[in-house]
Amino acid sequence: MSTNRCANYSLNGHNFQTAAAISLLIDHLDDFETIRNEGTEDIIISLEDGIVVYAQAKSSYDENCANSIKYFKKSLISLSESSTMCNHHNLVHITNIKTMMGSKTERDVFPSGVTVPYESMGAVNQDLIRKYAPDDSFDFESFAIQFLKYTDKGGNKDEWIIGKLRDDFDERGKLLSSVSARLVYEVWVRYLNQNGADENNNAVCTRFIMVWGIIVQKIDRVENELYQESMEDYFVVNNNYSELVDKISGRFDIISRIIGNYRIEKDGLNLMEYSFDEYAEKHWREYLDIIESISADEIVYKKILKVLIQTVLRKMEVIRDVRKELKI
Repeated sequence: MSTNRCANYSLNGHNFQTAAAISLLIDHLDDFETIRNEGTEDIIISLEDGIVVYAQAKSSYDENCANSIKYFKKSLISLSESSTMCNHHNLVHITNIKTMMGSKTERDVFPSGVTVPYESMGAVNQDLIRKYAPDDSFDFESFAIQFLKYTDKGGNKDEWIIGKLRDDFDERGKLLSSVSARLVYEVWVRYLNQNGADENNNAVCTRFIMVWGIIVQKIDRVENELYQESMEDYFVVNNNYSELVDKISGRFDIISRIIGNYRIEKDGLNLMEYSFDEYAEKHWREYLDIIESISADEIVYKKILKVLIQTVLRKMEVIRDVRKELKI
């Protein structure tokens, strides 16, 4: 029985660490270069300005854990050691334990999901940190704490952190507000867990990899948005040829051909805007060879190719816009 509880506890700790990594990633979504889960430190995030964020993640089923001081001391020791690896660093203790520094902790200073720097923690908390720090050489000025609520009121894990991600997307406007925060979170969890399982401590998730997780979810919405605007084409293509369109629109040769031709014509006409629908209506016959294996009449060919062309061009637009928004 105790073995099972230990296994569950270990799994819970791992899941919390991944959620903590994503919480810190959200905080640095505009300036991170790489993120590492389970390396020489629990979480390592390299920023564009050369600063490295080292984080220790400590969790417990009991948010008022009796061992909180023990965990906190271990966290400070580890962070102190990590601080010697890079002169420009931030040190973060991230936890779901409300009494993170024992019963005397002033909890109101730490709203969930917010990284609070040492200078803003208040005298009582600062005294506790100095009391539990391994020695006076600890870099207090670079230290911060984030309390992270890991469950919602119904006890559902991950819901709070998914909400934090959704709030971030909403604040960025229409481009990302339509992206499913839950699906992006699940993709990021998978990326970070695969990364953390790599025995090579130098293995990291790059900015491009993590942002690609957002792009993939945004792209998945392209076909639905397009079909909703073109209901007549939707019924023919979606009911019979949607898998074909999905497959072909992901081929590099097809993508390069359609995007290349579109750009050449747009530049040749010296147009600031050239609607995808207009281009598809004008040029669909030029792509008949792509679906020559399909037995259908010309009306169906036209509908398939118009949807295909617009799907590719919409995906191009999505990738460009997301990369611009998130600076990759």
